[in-house]
Amino acid sequence: MVMHKCPICEQETAEFLPFGVSQRPNARCPKCGSLERHRMLWLFFEGQRYVNEIKNGNGRLIHFSPAQCLKDKFKATLGTKYLTADIIPGQDMAINMEDMHNLQDGLCRGIICSHVMEHIRDDAKAFSELYRILEPGGWACLVIQKDPAGYHGPDVIDRIRLAGFSVDVIDFREAMQNRGAVKYGLGSDLIHFCRKSKNG
Repeated sequence: MVMHKCPICEQETAEFLPFGVSQRPNARCPKCGSLERHRMLWLFFEGQRYVNEIKNGNGRLIHFSPAQCLKDKFKATLGTKYLTADIIPGQDMAINMEDMHNLQDGLCRGIICSHVMEHIRDDAKAFSELYRILEPGGWACLVIQKDPAGYHGPDVIDRIRLAGFSVDVIDFREAMQNRGAVKYGLGSDLIHFCRKSKNG
């Protein structure tokens, strides 16, 4: 029997709790409340240089609609270089992603946005705004849930590219291979890792 482990709070458990309308199994950590996509994002960034570059440099990371478990971890790592945002007040910034005119061009080095774009009415505007507030050479890590209407299917990559980004689609569950994916309770979400040209 595989012992499960949450990479965010490091809790080991025989199984994660069911969660969601369909009560999908092995979804929610009983200690920190993380879901499959939260654990995936933390594991992804643990193995990459991007957050450390912000920590050791002058950039900022903006996290849209963060889960509390990830917010706590990134805040502990980055301090004041980590900013949170949501259309609903309660984060560092109350922002409509389709119109962020109050944020300056090139404000941040990195952006995390998970399970948010499917709630945006005009995601093309949002992608353009994300591109604008990134500094040249910056990145945006997007996890986009497929909606029942199919609007956020494979063609969403075309709308991201139209905003100016280059895009890599990462199947992190596959990259972890089956044993690691089961251990950490990862789902089938894909990471859309988007980069802004160094030339802006």
